[in-house]
Amino acid sequence: MRLAMLLAVGALSACVEPAKQKASEPSSCQVSAVVDGDTVNLSCDGGAVFTARLTGFDAPETAKASCPAERAAGLRARHALSRLVNSGPVTAARPTGGESEGRPLIALEIGGLDVARAMIAEGHAVAFDGVTYPDWCERL
Repeated sequence: MRLAMLLAVGALSACVEPAKQKASEPSSCQVSAVVDGDTVNLSCDGGAVFTARLTGFDAPETAKASCPAERAAGLRARHALSRLVNSGPVTAARPTGGESEGRPLIALEIGGLDVARAMIAEGHAVAFDGVTYPDWCERL
């Protein structure tokens, strides 16, 4: 697991937005799949696909939902994230350090749009500090 994490972080380092890159220019990373409302599969520089946890927000769970309302909201969040990643190129995929359940933590931008801010603004997620998970069944 540790080796997989090191390989993913190494591949992700190729995705980091260069300082002189314009916000609308694509990075070398592509989202190959949306796993749920805050997790994607990425490939950078044509390398192996790896799973990354997006930072700055938390979306309701789908597979591990604690109640039917959370699962339904999680499916909507996954659909919203899919719509976002299909709206333009990945313009930044920045490692923020650390991991969550073996997945590197990244900040993602699509077409210059911060994905975390967009998901929160659309009501599909809440701001997340990486520590205290919301009780989605209580919130919904």
